[in-house]
Amino acid sequence: MEDEEFINQLLDEFSGQTEERKIMNVNDLNQYLVASDVADGDKLVFITPGKFIEKDYSQARDGSDMVTVLEIEVQLPNGKKKLTTPNNTSRRNIVDVFGPETDEWMGKAVQVEIVKQNVRGSLRDVIYFTPAKV
Repeated sequence: MEDEEFINQLLDEFSGQTEERKIMNVNDLNQYLVASDVADGDKLVFITPGKFIEKDYSQARDGSDMVTVLEIEVQLPNGKKKLTTPNNTSRRNIVDVFGPETDEWMGKAVQVEIVKQNVRGSLRDVIYFTPAKV
């Protein structure tokens, strides 16, 4: 009975607010860019010069596979901002056009390509970036 009362209380609180309610997407809670945030061909804009961080890629998250990666903030087509760690292929593509200094990347756009690929034994969507053609 307590559950039913709680649900009724929630319904009462939200009744009459349907015009103001927004559709919530749980991916918005994730600060990092994931494939479901974007689509093939989307253009993202670098908004910070980024920073190098140490990231643990070990399955046990025990620090046995620490890698230095570039973490950089991008703006999505919908205006939302997310952090991303471009993979080696994406970094090479970007460096070839924008140069190696990430502060020169700010304000520049990259185009998204999503590819299904085997990553550490499981099929995953992998995001690749190439400099956007203007």
